[in-house]
Amino acid sequence: LDLNGVCIVVPGSRAGRRLLELLVVDAEDRGLVFLPPRIKTVGDLPELLYQPKRPFADRLTQHLAWLHVVRDCDQVELRRFVRQIPDDGRNDEGDAAATDLDGWLRLARLLWRQHRELAGDGLSFQDVVDYGHVTRAFQDTARWQFLWRLQQAYLAQLDTCQLLDRQTARLFAIEHGECHTDSDIILVAMSDVNRATRLMLDLVADRVTALIAAPSALEPRFERYGCLISAAWSDAPIELDDAQIRLVDGSQGQVAAVAEIVADYG
Repeated sequence: LDLNGVCIVVPGSRAGRRLLELLVVDAEDRGLVFLPPRIKTVGDLPELLYQPKRPFADRLTQHLAWLHVVRDCDQVELRRFVRQIPDDGRNDEGDAAATDLDGWLRLARLLWRQHRELAGDGLSFQDVVDYGHVTRAFQDTARWQFLWRLQQAYLAQLDTCQLLDRQTARLFAIEHGECHTDSDIILVAMSDVNRATRLMLDLVADRVTALIAAPSALEPRFERYGCLISAAWSDAPIELDDAQIRLVDGSQGQVAAVAEIVADYG
């Protein structure tokens, strides 16, 4: 059972460990020599499809880089777009005062989350500006232009440390067609994969197979990599009979009912 040239992608690390156990047992039962596959989570998949040119900045380093950028930017401009900015170590008279470091870190983490979320959809802050130009009701162009300048300063800060931002490196690999693989990629139960990862898979689609645990009649409700097509499920009938419905009082009653049902399964 030679899976040496195969990469199996699962939703989480626990599922990966269990899958490997099942493969070992199956090989032993069939009397086969087992060469295991690489088993990765969906979060680890992108870095198997391109070659990073530098080490990645860890999460703390990214937070600190955003912190540096937001404290070093034009504070007058920052006040235009942030309702309440943290104390910066000076009071209204210009004298020394306590710096609200926790507040600055919260703001830095907010920008980091926004950057990460958009990158997961294959977008930069500049893309928001570009889309805004074609949307008549969009009123936040100036804010996103400012955020884009902060984003560029953040990337430059990492560059001075000879480090890469993981999300930006993925977008660069997509834009420049750098994704490739010599492995067969098997996606198992991938109900949700972000757009950036799907764009990377598109570049190696001839090596990708998605396994979906569902009847073939439901195939139109899944996209090519096994992800759910939300619109196809919004009006899906749920076949319940009255015996399956329990009426309870509040969230605690729901928890108790679920516990009873699970206990009945033995």
